[in-house]
Amino acid sequence: MSGKPEPTASPLTLSTLTSVAHAFEFVTTTLVHPVYFPYPYATTLHAARVSIAFQANVRASKSRQSWGTHAAGFLIMAWGGGVISHILLGLHPAQLYSVHPYINYLAVHFVLTAFCSVFPSALNPRLFDTLLFPLDAILRVNAITAAVNLLSLPSVDSRLRGSPLTHAILGAIGSAGGGTSAATLGAWTHAWSLSTPVFLRGRTEPGLFGWTAGTVDTLDLWAGSLIGTWTQLLFLGSAKGFSLS
Repeated sequence: MSGKPEPTASPLTLSTLTSVAHAFEFVTTTLVHPVYFPYPYATTLHAARVSIAFQANVRASKSRQSWGTHAAGFLIMAWGGGVISHILLGLHPAQLYSVHPYINYLAVHFVLTAFCSVFPSALNPRLFDTLLFPLDAILRVNAITAAVNLLSLPSVDSRLRGSPLTHAILGAIGSAGGGTSAATLGAWTHAWSLSTPVFLRGRTEPGLFGWTAGTVDTLDLWAGSLIGTWTQLLFLGSAKGFSLS
């Protein structure tokens, strides 16, 4: 023993972390209804949030999509990050062997699509972006955590598990993989086409303004990388005896 006291978190930090942990536990473990809709709030709320964003993009594109194109585009935006994370790690995504993700997400999307068709003014992206910012943060961090937690599975190569780069990449994919995939394909249009990923397009404005605008445009991507890397640092800290108490 070195004789040095273990670093401890302040009461405020501990209280905040405890509240956040309880919120994540609630949304990830509590079912909407145990019989009629036995799916967690986390995936259901995520489906609703993606549905709103996807419908707003479809409306902005002024495209007339078939139901098949519309549903597939929505699922790409909703699941892109999770599916890509699984594929990179050599794992099978649940969408490959279970019908429940389809029921969970498409049911929510079709209900909201019908509602917004009857009440078009209800689809207000700016209002939702403002009001749902806390929910967005919870769902995005949950997606990042889910992607990074795949590294704990025994079938994953230990070299990936111990790599900060892997954590950073998975964090970025978990945070922005779905939206980036949908934008790259133009999934909210009637005729998809492969284009440059949004985070590689950059800004044409020169100087500091262009750099700042580009950084803000890709905030979800690099913030996801930072959170993914941070989760590994927390793991290493706990392995070395870091204490929150």
